[in-house]
Amino acid sequence: MRRAVLALLAIALAVALLAGHGGLDPRSAAIVETGVAAAFALIAIAAWRTGTATAPHPAALVAATGLGFYALLALASEEWSLSPLASRQDALRVTSYALAVLLGAAIAAQGDRPVRAVLTLIGGLAVAACAWAVVARSFASAPVGLTGRLQGTLGNANSLAMLGTVAAIAGLALAARSPRLGTAVAALGTFTAFSTSSRAAAAAAIVAAVVLALATDDRPLRRLAPVVSLLPAIALGTWISTLGVFDAVEGPVRAAGWRLLTGALLAMLAAPVVLGLTEALLARVSQRRGVLAERGIVGVGAAGLLVLVISIAGSNERGAPAITGLGHLFSSSSNFRTRWWRHALEAFQDDPWRGTGAGTFRTVETLARDPAHATVSPHDAVVAALMGTGVVGGIAVLAAGLGLAVALLLGALRSPERTAAVALALCGAALLLHGLVDVTWETPVLGVMVCLAGGVLPGAGTWRLPVTLRYGVAAVAAAVACLLGFGAVRSGTGVVTAHDALIAPTPVQSLALARDALELEPRSADAHIAAAAARRQLGDPAGALADLVAALRLEPQNSTAWLDVARLQQTDLDDAAGAGASLCRAYLASGQRRQLLTELTPVQLDACLP
Repeated sequence: MRRAVLALLAIALAVALLAGHGGLDPRSAAIVETGVAAAFALIAIAAWRTGTATAPHPAALVAATGLGFYALLALASEEWSLSPLASRQDALRVTSYALAVLLGAAIAAQGDRPVRAVLTLIGGLAVAACAWAVVARSFASAPVGLTGRLQGTLGNANSLAMLGTVAAIAGLALAARSPRLGTAVAALGTFTAFSTSSRAAAAAAIVAAVVLALATDDRPLRRLAPVVSLLPAIALGTWISTLGVFDAVEGPVRAAGWRLLTGALLAMLAAPVVLGLTEALLARVSQRRGVLAERGIVGVGAAGLLVLVISIAGSNERGAPAITGLGHLFSSSSNFRTRWWRHALEAFQDDPWRGTGAGTFRTVETLARDPAHATVSPHDAVVAALMGTGVVGGIAVLAAGLGLAVALLLGALRSPERTAAVALALCGAALLLHGLVDVTWETPVLGVMVCLAGGVLPGAGTWRLPVTLRYGVAAVAAAVACLLGFGAVRSGTGVVTAHDALIAPTPVQSLALARDALELEPRSADAHIAAAAARRQLGDPAGALADLVAALRLEPQNSTAWLDVARLQQTDLDDAAGAGASLCRAYLASGQRRQLLTELTPVQLDACLP
């Protein structure tokens, strides 16, 4: 059963990671959520057949409970949400996180070496993502992208960088059994992390490599040899990140050419060589001198890193997101994060008990007077929960995060699988902390990885179920899995179909696709907007207006819907006064975008502004 669960998770996560955007887009999110649901259904079947249920560790149970409670709150927030569809998708995603924690516990309760199995799953996916990103970007270009930095299939450079860190940690753990292969894998991950110019991933890779060596190897000084073997990968990755092809901010993304692939291969080939030379050199050092030298090296390195971080943080730089390479690695720019946090917290202060609805930061950011970029997240899991679901939701997410942190720590300290446990705990901790400064929370592949690690590391027991509960527990678990899988597929397919309706070549096709989308996902405002555009082209202004009104009932601050209403009133319904009022609402709902100023007269603009 454990093999089947791991196989299902591996397939779902790999497809979402390599063929999607790691879950950032609705289609790949549905794949992840359905995969988790199917794996959980297998656990329910096993409970029914054996009459036993998994007893998670209390820390893991706290994490799963916090996530489950937040998912219910996110579902309830549809009633007042700025975007009921976004809140529904947030609830589905977090439900998959809660089930992933329980899946981790179930894996821990079955068979031998469960920690190694999960580390192999997570590490293998990370290595595949890194290899795919390097090879693809070496030869292929893209017509458009938010950044020219190396980002792979994730569509986000920082997320790829964290997967590079995960691959580096998993490779170093493998090096304990297979030094050459392990250091080559670790070099690929480290090269990828530094090639993306990610400060968090670069620091996490270095710190995690040192901690893993100190915690799992008893040989003074010699245990730092695998860390030294990564120096060529660090140097090559940093050099690659300075190439001009990675400087673009938004627009066409050019292929990086042979230098990217060659750099990765050189890093992988150099790591085993440097490892062998370093170990041969350090073997000549006596144990006593080795202890003193190690303390000096680690102490000086830690002090240097601390001084570097303080000096960067104190530089008060206002760097632009276009900075890459060395400039980005040593930049103190938050890349808009401080603005996103401020806008989200301002929305939280407006309604601290209910929030704006789970997953609605894109709308909140659009409504801001000085919008930086309408991203899906404020780049902080706790801030996102506070903004979306108020104080109660923030407490639930904070409790879940603390539960995961405790589970990771206890697993690293107590697990009999020492090397694998420390490595997996470091992987989980890196991703968990990264969720406080980036979109880990909104990327289902990364979130499921953290939750699996938190569920499996502290271990788990089993409960012998009484006959009266045996079928009930299995039925409830199967029902939850079915609801998650069914809901994820319908919602994800509905969103994708609504997008297809917006770009359909003919109004007849657009209207048909919009109807299909609304049958699958009635909360989709985009489907109503697509249907309205099609009806207008087909000569049905009354039907178009009805669809736009339905879209605005779902999302009252949808600037696209208000703009379409204004144009419909102006050209088809001969209602100039109504068109002016609707255009004003569109201007305010868009965050006062300059593009709409051309459609407003001076009198209408004066009436719009308070």
